[in-house]
Amino acid sequence: ADLAGDLIVLAAGDREHPQVAVDEAAGLLQQGFIVAIKGLGGFHLACDATDEQAVRELKRRKGRPHKPLAVMFADLDQMRVHCRVSAAEAELLQSPEHPIVLLEWRELGPSGEPLAELGGVGGGPEISPEVAVRQRYLGCMLPYTPLHLLLLRAAGRPLVMTSGNLAEEPIVTSWGESGRLGSIPDAYLLHDRGIRARYDDSVALVRSGTPRLVRRSRGYAPFPLPLPDDLPPILACGAELKSTFCLTRDRHAFISQHIGDLENLETLESFHDGIDLYQDLFGVAPEVVAFDLHPEYLATKYAVERLSAADSRGERAPRGVGVQHHHAHIVSCMTENGVVEPVIGVSLDGLGYGADGHLWGGELLVCDALGFRRVAHLEYLPLPGGSLAIRTPARTAAGWLAAALGPGAVGRALAAGLELGEQEADVVLRQVETGLNAPLTSSCGRLFDCVAALAGLRGSITYEGQAAVELEMVSRPGADLYPYALDGDLDAALVGGLIGVIDRPGTVVSRADGPGGELEGGATAHEPLRVRLAPLLEAVLADAEAGRSPALIGSRLHATVAGLLLDLARRVRRASGIGVVALSGGVFQNRLLTDLSQDALEADGFRVLTHALVPANDGGLSLGQAVIAGYNQRRRRDDPCA
Repeated sequence: ADLAGDLIVLAAGDREHPQVAVDEAAGLLQQGFIVAIKGLGGFHLACDATDEQAVRELKRRKGRPHKPLAVMFADLDQMRVHCRVSAAEAELLQSPEHPIVLLEWRELGPSGEPLAELGGVGGGPEISPEVAVRQRYLGCMLPYTPLHLLLLRAAGRPLVMTSGNLAEEPIVTSWGESGRLGSIPDAYLLHDRGIRARYDDSVALVRSGTPRLVRRSRGYAPFPLPLPDDLPPILACGAELKSTFCLTRDRHAFISQHIGDLENLETLESFHDGIDLYQDLFGVAPEVVAFDLHPEYLATKYAVERLSAADSRGERAPRGVGVQHHHAHIVSCMTENGVVEPVIGVSLDGLGYGADGHLWGGELLVCDALGFRRVAHLEYLPLPGGSLAIRTPARTAAGWLAAALGPGAVGRALAAGLELGEQEADVVLRQVETGLNAPLTSSCGRLFDCVAALAGLRGSITYEGQAAVELEMVSRPGADLYPYALDGDLDAALVGGLIGVIDRPGTVVSRADGPGGELEGGATAHEPLRVRLAPLLEAVLADAEAGRSPALIGSRLHATVAGLLLDLARRVRRASGIGVVALSGGVFQNRLLTDLSQDALEADGFRVLTHALVPANDGGLSLGQAVIAGYNQRRRRDDPCA
């Protein structure tokens, strides 16, 4: 071991005595220390998963107080002591890709004995609940490098293995970058192989016997996905969160590894470097650069600056096209399922820039790869404080109650235990009244946040989606539905042209305008059907006032959203004859909601498309952008007047 300041540096690259460094690292982990371990696509930060104090200290140093951590086990036998592992999950864990797999905690042994009495295969203490607080699932993986395998055997216990980075930064890949980890690790375990490109661990789950990716990275990228047709070469820049990009060549789509959230310079540089690497690797010179419509997304700004730079150099610049966020979600799902005919697209997520300039997120579209009609959506309600409301679901709840039911409902919620101070509640009421810094949204993700706050689960969050995830964890199937109301004429909403690609980010497409100034065919589209949430919010508030449990409230919300989707899909099928439904967007990472929705739709005769090969969240968005841009470019080449 060498000393670097107060750090212990252990070099497993010593080919004469490799086990010495591994044994020393294992000893440090057994004593409760945190060790940074160089892996295949970057560093991990590791600690003893059974040591509650060590786990808490790692979370404190990393600034990650609640977000769940992944655990690496020596083998399946050790894993089965702590989690339920199906045959399909075991196959996925041992596959060449070796992803993290989300497994259900094993609360009781096979005969109902408490785990502590089992001893289990290999014995040993239980994993600290601090690893995954308020979670029914634990992220589990097996060793996928010789160094990991030697370390797990030497440690004799499961180890937390979380990405070696500060919050929201890319993972560290070399000793030269290790300073970015600051004082998080007490020691480093290194090997002597270089890391050419950053790759986080992939994350997957098994639902209905099928592996489904939540994060597509190591082991999966850059393996190409097949496209239904030959498409022009496209670069699609993805979104802001869970960033990926996508390049197309002929009938292949090359989706990048998970890059992370484009919220700082380091991650943005990783995004730039990845695009350069993939273009060289696959020989793609894009004819079109596709981007999200949100003008403030760094990925969108990259696309615009790239196009401007080519113009300023006098080069023939690629064509730039904006693709609506939720249209891209649905086409991503269609593409991986090999579907090209029009579908009913249900896109539920946190938010995405809408064609009308508002923040969408609870959308029902009729679409194909050329364009879409927005036929129904959750009603617009305010986000008081904008991004502050996203970090504070109690603000969202207060704002939605005030807008839908009136200011008195906020007082009722506070009396029922809503985690919001009276002074902050007054600020929210003023923002709702004036509209100042209170953008309107139709987001289903925010609906789950709102109900989680009203149920008393989570008034503020420390990681994306925390309130909604914790609401899912306590919810079960079989509950009664909350009421809702519909407003509008669905038949009229289905009349008119499609919205396709849009020339500039931030462009607002009115109901009478489409890409380039008019809807396809010059027709006028009509207002979509709106789902009024006042009856639902009143019923949730009444349940909270009556002291009903978060489990009951959450279960009713899940049943309601699934029932609403079936109701809307039936109406669209009657009016249009379309019998295929595609489910996409980050809300469909919710297993319970996806199961309830898919089961109800299939029982009613719909064919249901879901994600497996690419994530339902924004990590799969770039694929949809690329395919939409590709089909529109191909049509433009075939028919210049289109």
